[in-house]
Amino acid sequence: MNELLNLGQKMKVVPQDFFYSNRGTIDLILKDIFVIKLVAPPTGLKIGQIMEFYSQTKHGTLFFNSSIATIDGDKIVVLKPSKHRFLQRRVFTRIPFSEPIELKKGRKTIDATSIDLAAGGIRMKSKESFGIDDVYKIKFPLAGGQDISCKFIPVLVQRSEDGIYTVAGKFGELPYTDRMRIIQYCLRKDIEYKRK
Repeated sequence: MNELLNLGQKMKVVPQDFFYSNRGTIDLILKDIFVIKLVAPPTGLKIGQIMEFYSQTKHGTLFFNSSIATIDGDKIVVLKPSKHRFLQRRVFTRIPFSEPIELKKGRKTIDATSIDLAAGGIRMKSKESFGIDDVYKIKFPLAGGQDISCKFIPVLVQRSEDGIYTVAGKFGELPYTDRMRIIQYCLRKDIEYKRK
């Protein structure tokens, strides 16, 4: 683990309650612990509670679970984890995801069904067409919280012989806490699928 942590390295801290997610930089590295200097007060972060940590490295996105040993002002002392993993090359884990989706463009509403999901975007199918240069408002349910609402920007639209449109696109103006909710949801589901 030591070779994956460096002074000044940026790290995201995501507790069970996404609202209290935080970020910072590694300030000190010792044998069994490391210290993160946070950019925001550590409100809602609890000593001893297992939480998720994410960081970009030259090997990809580092992910691990650990807990905070102590909190001192804007610094948290984190126990080094026994295990870690790297997220997929595409940065965000993509999982099968079948939920009703509602999109809006002005007064027009489009109903769709999702195919798969990642923190960067979603793929879905619909009987209605999409404009490749349009921006839509999107809303869909996600377990463990309120519906996700943000902008949806199509990047690929295909029409099958039976008249069904498949559209893949990216999220726009997605709040940080919602992005972290999606990342955690996808990561957990990916682990579940791999265990089956």
